[in-house]
Amino acid sequence: QIFYEDDGFNPKNSVVAAHKLINQNSADLIIIFGTNQGLSVVDITERKRIPLISFNVNRKVVKDKKFAVMLY
Repeated sequence: QIFYEDDGFNPKNSVVAAHKLINQNSADLIIIFGTNQGLSVVDITERKRIPLISFNVNRKVVKDKKFAVMLY
């Protein structure tokens, strides 16, 4: 199944959406768009060991992360 949450391109909403996708929908993977959005959820996905695909232009999102990759 594919689940979708609209964060309105707001990092605070991204955190809420990530928690919902992980805790309620048992997400096996998170895909996110935007540097600030990626930065806001990468530590959550790392702690939970859930792969994160982040579409952004700043390597800071994935620096020293084991479960995150960046596409641009």
